[in-house]
Amino acid sequence: MKTTFSYKKLSAEKLGDLFLQLAQMETAGLPAEIAFGLIADNTDSELSTRLRKLQSQLEAGKAIAETGFRVGIFNEMQRAMLAAAESGGTLGVVYKQLADYYTARAKRLRKIKSRSYYPAILLTISFFLQPLPALVAGSVSELEYLQLTVGRLSAIALLVYVLLRLPAVLNTLGLASTVHHLQLQLPWVADWIVKRQLNDFYLNLTMLLAAGLPYATALPKAVAGIDNAALRKQFKAAIAMASTGKSVTEGLTTVAKIQNTRVLQIIHSSEQSGRLAQGLQHFALLAAEDLHLQDDMLAEWIPRLIYAAVAIWIGKSLIGF
Repeated sequence: MKTTFSYKKLSAEKLGDLFLQLAQMETAGLPAEIAFGLIADNTDSELSTRLRKLQSQLEAGKAIAETGFRVGIFNEMQRAMLAAAESGGTLGVVYKQLADYYTARAKRLRKIKSRSYYPAILLTISFFLQPLPALVAGSVSELEYLQLTVGRLSAIALLVYVLLRLPAVLNTLGLASTVHHLQLQLPWVADWIVKRQLNDFYLNLTMLLAAGLPYATALPKAVAGIDNAALRKQFKAAIAMASTGKSVTEGLTTVAKIQNTRVLQIIHSSEQSGRLAQGLQHFALLAAEDLHLQDDMLAEWIPRLIYAAVAIWIGKSLIGF
């Protein structure tokens, strides 16, 4: 039976810090119950409560992966990795891999947020400046000025809130699969989504294999971590073939978005040499670097475009005045 919980999802920053501390304490040889207790002493109260629950269960002889999942610390992917690592005695290695993964993700998110602050502030100020000449000239009243400034900002804030909540709402309405299918039909959007979600899939598969799971078990778990349902469906044949003795290359060739890509050549050569996890990890890390460079470039140019648009908008208002 599938276990669910209602805990708030941990941020990438918290997960990166948690797994890094666990990796260090595992390397130092500290028992798990002591390690989780020490971390609980130095974290926020909400996470500390979960860690204390986990610690008490570990003292009773429970497993780290399963109990951590039940108290809302680990997700299903992490549970699978850690369960395999517990069995294989490689917890320190898996903790370090997860720490590197989430620390890098948190760093990217911080960078994107930091580059968004100034454009957001400038855009907010521009909403108050743009109609100001008309207010000074008396062509708009104070009430109309408030409608043009506070009213517009409120509408934008509401729109952003709706867009952020939209995935959860569509999922509740049973329309998420329709949106996922549409995402794969839009040329630029599809390429953006597929590259990033496949790269996460490769990294997850690598970590599952490194944790000690056989490929036939690791593949469906890694596929389950893909957000887009339409993309997940493309792996149906590959998952079925994984337990029949077919090669990894043969199985993944059936995935439409992987066909005729360089990764298949790397998987084939890595599989032949018996180093599938290492070869796939090398490819995924290199591909991730390219994607990060693209994200950085986008994060750099979007503010510039916003600055230019705001300058033109305000300039036209001043000229008109």
